[in-house]
Formats: sequence, structure tokens, C-alpha cells
Amino acid sequence: MYQVVVLQSVRQTMAAINAQLINELNAPEAADRLTEAIIRTVDSLSTMPYRHPAYRPSRPLRHEYRYTRARNHLVFYRIDQAEQVVTVTHIVHGSQDLDSYLD
Repeated sequence: MYQVVVLQSVRQTMAAINAQLINELNAPEAADRLTEAIIRTVDSLSTMPYRHPAYRPSRPLRHEYRYTRARNHLVFYRIDQAEQVVTVTHIVHGSQDLDSYLD
């Protein structure tokens, strides 16, 4: 089993998404459903994280990223095979320009 680490910036993104769904769109149920989906998705990365595809960027990146879907958002992560650690680096709405989020 891999240890799953969620970056603080991802936690902040999740909080901002929740706030937008609740405060701006008046959709607390949608916020709950999305949060639950993201948590399930992130938790599932502890086993077989290579089962999800590698992201194919339009430009070279410093790291290989993999991704999986949680409702209408994509969860990006890196795998450190030697340390058996999966690091969740980004959560991005599927309609966004994905290359601009990754380094």
C-alpha cells in the first residue's frame, strides 16, 4: 500500500470549490457529493496508483503526473515508487486548461 499525501494547496482548492458551490451557487448538496467523491478517489490511490493514465502534456514537465476523475474534476498526482508515496498535487475542473496547472 502506498501512503497518500495531499498538498495543502489541494486542501485550499477543495475549500474554495466548496465555498463557491455553497455560497455562490447555493448548492450545498452538490458540495457534499463532490467532496465525498474526491475523498473516495484520493483514498483509492493507496492501492494500484499506476492503474490511472499518465497525463500527456503539450509541453515537457518536471514530473510525470497521473490523473483520475472525481465527478467533473480531475485529481492529479505523482508517484514516488521508491518511497511508496502518492502525492496529490492538483484538483482541477475538467473544463480548465490543464497544462497551465502543472509544472
